[in-house]
Amino acid sequence: MITDHSIEVSLFAVAVVLSSTAASAAIRHFSGTLDNVQEQAAGGCPEGSSAMGQVTATLDTATNLMTYAATFGNNPPDYDNGLLDQGTQIVSNFHNSPAGTNGPIVITAPLGSPMSGSETLLASDAAALEAGNIYLQVHSSICVSGEIRGQLTEVAAVPAFAKLSWKFGLIVSLLVSAGGVIWHRRNQQLA
Repeated sequence: MITDHSIEVSLFAVAVVLSSTAASAAIRHFSGTLDNVQEQAAGGCPEGSSAMGQVTATLDTATNLMTYAATFGNNPPDYDNGLLDQGTQIVSNFHNSPAGTNGPIVITAPLGSPMSGSETLLASDAAALEAGNIYLQVHSSICVSGEIRGQLTEVAAVPAFAKLSWKFGLIVSLLVSAGGVIWHRRNQQLA
């Protein structure tokens, strides 16, 4: 039996789902691998380098806020010690340009590994990020034009619950299911 209370609860549930969907749609996720191959493709660091790294970023499309984190190094398999093969890190920058080409600086990132930060992008730079035209470049004292770089490309977001252990996810699923059964039975009794 449909009651005013069940309609109110249903409308509230729909509003919550719609608002959470709208909020999550404004965040886009990006990732890239830093290596010397990409640097050499753009004409930099002919000396070569075994250093590698990983960069991740998010873009809030409502505010153009880009938040990023990166690690790099020359210690496989983790590549997170902040060391380069061709001298020491002198600067790291995010640039606006397609893969294999050089472009202007968008953000100067902090020194070291790990590095992280956030910056509000110009609308044109936010559009470039969404199009896959932003890269992170790590410059060294010997490869001043850049030793390693990584192009950011969009990736699917990993839901927060997917990062939790499967046991916790199972417990949450069971509780949600039990809550739905209890709610349904309670409404049946009130009707």
